[in-house]
Amino acid sequence: MSIEIRKAKQDEAGGLAQAIHDLHGEKFDLEFGKSRFNYLIDKNFIIIARDTETQDFIGRAMFEAIEDPRFGTGMVWGVEVWEGYKGKGIGTKILQTLIEEASKYFADYNVPLRFLYVFTRSSNHQAKALYRKVGFREGPLLDRMFTDEQPQEQLMIADFRNKK
Repeated sequence: MSIEIRKAKQDEAGGLAQAIHDLHGEKFDLEFGKSRFNYLIDKNFIIIARDTETQDFIGRAMFEAIEDPRFGTGMVWGVEVWEGYKGKGIGTKILQTLIEEASKYFADYNVPLRFLYVFTRSSNHQAKALYRKVGFREGPLLDRMFTDEQPQEQLMIADFRNKK
């Protein structure tokens, strides 16, 4: 098995949205996903992992600058590795690639990468371990952030201000 991890291209937005819809079913709105992914690829970026033998999408993470890119701060969304590919270091490589690309993104605005933020379920210990592995630390817990039925969300923060 050979894996490719890189920034998504504009013409991959629809295929990525379809792959996530296939994975999650009706919980993932296909048309909204296509629109959102096109926007993110155009204005920010999405890191994808693909099996180079099958060309299947097997993982992703999305990046969006917070407010003005000159702040050097971004949000990480939708970090996911498909079943069957977990435990192989793909999530780590996706996040490492995202951090490298975020640094380049902000360099285009002549500012360093300062902070990255990500939310995860407070009970998702595997995800929190992954984020800690690449430099995030736990921030505050937030109740009912997205819906009243969901459990607490854990804010994870990576501070790059003193890293060279």
